Amino acid sequence: MQEEELLTFKQELKKSFFTFEDKKVNRNIPNYSTFKTTNNVLTNIANKREFSEVRKRYRVHNFLEKILIKKILNYILFAFYRNEKLSIAVLHPVAQSELNYQKKMIMDYAKMVPDFKDIKEVAVFRYDKLYSFSKNFDKKSFDEFTSPFKEKKESEPEPFYNERAHGIFQNRIKDEKLHAKLEEIRQIIKSS
Repeated sequence: MQEEELLTFKQELKKSFFTFEDKKVNRNIPNYSTFKTTNNVLTNIANKREFSEVRKRYRVHNFLEKILIKKILNYILFAFYRNEKLSIAVLHPVAQSELNYQKKMIMDYAKMVPDFKDIKEVAVFRYDKLYSFSKNFDKKSFDEFTSPFKEKKESEPEPFYNERAHGIFQNRIKDEKLHAKLEEIRQIIKSS
């Protein structure tokens, strides 16, 4: 008897497991069928109407990330697609000229993507040249933002050792200019 009950119990479990019947759900008991993950949270936030511009810019960024090399991608400040035109703002003239050379390739690849299939133009512009004539252009914040892209001139490092020479040597050079230069060097060594 006990084996028969166990067999019927297993059959009932299988039946309940493999049947997809709509059962009345108690609204008071929370449904834990889906777990809250960071991906779910960010997806829910991104699907809000207020973030539609973020979604559009993400699609453009994702597209450019797939077709451009990282060096050029790092010089892109932002890009957007509006009215059949892809506009790309860059920070450096080299990136601008490189992207101008690649406009046809960008348009060819963009026509393969459903979001950009009706593209007719790619415009590349330098952000600093466009907005430097504006009243609201803040030069200080722009320089802070673009500082990683500018070369920093390093000052000459201080030597970490003491000068061991004393400037005691014979100057047997016959040329007057070279003789004077060597004497200047001797004075520099003696002063340090």
